[in-house]
Amino acid sequence: NRVKYPPELLPDAVFNDIPASAEVTTPILDLRRLSGKLLRLSEIAVERDADVELRVRNDDMGLPDAYNVAGGFFDLASIISPYANNFQMLARDRLYYNLFNSSGAEIENFRTSFGVWVDNLRVVDKLKLGIVLDNNERALAEK
Repeated sequence: NRVKYPPELLPDAVFNDIPASAEVTTPILDLRRLSGKLLRLSEIAVERDADVELRVRNDDMGLPDAYNVAGGFFDLASIISPYANNFQMLARDRLYYNLFNSSGAEIENFRTSFGVWVDNLRVVDKLKLGIVLDNNERALAEK
C-alpha cells in the first residue's frame, strides 16, 4: 500500500541477531495475500558466512538448498563487485525472506540488504503465471 506509482522499488537493510540453530525470530520479510500486485524480491546482499542460510520462498516454491548459503553471495562490503546478487524471486500471493543460523552459537548484528519491486498485475503477467483472465482481459489477450 506504500506504492504510489508502480513499478516501484522498496529497498531495505537490517541488522539481526540470529539464534543458534534457528531463524531470525521475527522474519525479515513476510508478505501475504498480495491482491492485484506482482512482487519481485531482488538485489539481496548479505555478510559472507558459511553458517548462515537464506530462507527465501514465494507462492509455492523456495530457493534451492544449493544456492542458499550466505558464503556464496556477494558481500555487503565487496570491493570486487559493488552490486548485489543478480537474483530475483517473483511472487503474487506470498513473499518470504529470512536468515537461518546453522551453527551452535548465536550470530550478532548480521547485516543484509534487499529490494522489493512492486508492480500491478498486467494481462501479460497473468498469462505467464496462469491466472484466470476476466472477460475484458481475455478479449485484449486475443488481439
